[in-house]
Amino acid sequence: GRLDNRDDLCDEFEIPTSQRGAFPDRALMFCAYSRWGDGTPERLLGDWSFAVWRHLERCLLLARDQFGQTPVHYARVGDLLAFASDLQVLINLPFVPRRLNEIYLAQVATSWPSRSGEGTIYRDVHRLRAAHVLTASAAELRTREYWRIHSGSPLQLASDDDYAECLLAT
Repeated sequence: GRLDNRDDLCDEFEIPTSQRGAFPDRALMFCAYSRWGDGTPERLLGDWSFAVWRHLERCLLLARDQFGQTPVHYARVGDLLAFASDLQVLINLPFVPRRLNEIYLAQVATSWPSRSGEGTIYRDVHRLRAAHVLTASAAELRTREYWRIHSGSPLQLASDDDYAECLLAT
């Protein structure tokens, strides 16, 4: 991935200016997760995804950036869970069925919007939605949204001239 708030993160972790150019984004993500744990995605800006295996808890955390530029696909089949940024990688795994998702195919063919946004052409392979975190353990698999674009109340002005003036003032 790519972090767009590198400078802020480097300041937060007190990385000397002389070392910042050689300090990779993955190392910044590691520092961030070490400090903020599950709250890390809220503090990262850019085009990224990451996975963390918490071996003591036997729990996997997958996270995806706010705008979903970096894909994350996953499949849970029985006790097995696999994930990848490339859908083809998952369907090539011997334990992942290649059952066609007819509903998804119909949605794509008819421009019928999906309610969940998690579907793929394969029934057993899902896509982690943008700005979401997936937590998987033996007992459960759950997702949570960690960010949503602000949708404030619509601007209501008296005239077109007022809209133009407001636009020019910003």
